[in-house]
Amino acid sequence: MIKPLVDNIEIANLITKKMKGGLTDEESIQLNSWLEEQNANKEIYSRILEGDGFAEGIDLISEFDLENSWNQIEPKIKDSKSFKYKRYFKYAVAASVLFLIALTTYIVNPFEKTEITAGTPRAVLTTVNGEDVVLEKEKKYSDQFVSSSNGTLKYDEISEGSSKNAVTYNYLTIPRGGEFTLVLSDGTKVWLNSDTKIKYPIQFKRGAPRNVELLYGEAYFDVVSAEDFNGSSFSVQSNGQRLKVLGTEFNIKSYPEDLATKTTLVEGSVLVSIAGEQVELTPDSQLIWDKETESFKVIELNAIAETSWKQGVFNFNHLPLEEVMRVVSRWYDVNVEFEHQEMKNIQFNGVFKKDQKIDNILETITKSINTAYEIKEDKIIIK
Repeated sequence: MIKPLVDNIEIANLITKKMKGGLTDEESIQLNSWLEEQNANKEIYSRILEGDGFAEGIDLISEFDLENSWNQIEPKIKDSKSFKYKRYFKYAVAASVLFLIALTTYIVNPFEKTEITAGTPRAVLTTVNGEDVVLEKEKKYSDQFVSSSNGTLKYDEISEGSSKNAVTYNYLTIPRGGEFTLVLSDGTKVWLNSDTKIKYPIQFKRGAPRNVELLYGEAYFDVVSAEDFNGSSFSVQSNGQRLKVLGTEFNIKSYPEDLATKTTLVEGSVLVSIAGEQVELTPDSQLIWDKETESFKVIELNAIAETSWKQGVFNFNHLPLEEVMRVVSRWYDVNVEFEHQEMKNIQFNGVFKKDQKIDNILETITKSINTAYEIKEDKIIIK
């Protein structure tokens, strides 16, 4: 029983001396050896060095009259064998202060570090009556016309009498750190990225245009052909532009904080109405709407690579670091801070799987541009 106590007291003394700058080389080796034994030791040690309360603990130890306290307790010790532990008395005081503070704050606020994990399938469905329903991959949900399982929200096929019913709408909101798949009543499939919200009819009317609205965020559409619905066109309204399609696959990226809205055509054809003009896109082309200048341009690119997020891949093709970190922050639900503003404009090129640990991605990014990063709770700091 004595030896573990003595060992802990000795470690407490080493930590005390370390904080006061009085460790010998031999004592440094002993302390480092203890730190390497297990992660819990490192966490408590970090608490002691970084926490505000620990400086007060050291001051308390420094002000404590150790010799006087020992002189008061010594006459009460009858067992002569205990005298060989006299030198440990002052260490016991240090241990009491340091480890009590360390362990107490560790339990109350475990290491002040939030584990940052990759996103998962989750969403919030807002029904006609305004009720919010939380959807998750492992959580099943069903109601009239709709059901959810395994990360997909699916609406029933258009009923024969739907043309007589009034159009009612649902909203699906994807939080930061989430993604979800939506199957509309006509069979159109929509992949929704993190931090996205879409408005759509519970059931389309047969023979009438099929209209949905991407309120913000990013969505990939695989639209069922108009031929299956008596020529009914499919259109998407998003940030001042309207896309009209007959049957095609395309992606819209329209986040409020981004400088541009990007519409990418994968296959088929789409007619974009924007700024009083109509622009027809062809496969592997992208229309970029500049929000500041209120102008647009069309470029050629690899549409599959541009929309690889729906396949679980980040594909950054010579993008500014600020834009790269926006994508990372949405998926991992973290905040990003740049210590030097000029770092935001550095171009980065790379491909990552979305299920990677965030440290792996940050290591690759920062090493490639010769900088460093730091994680503090839920914030990433680019040095």
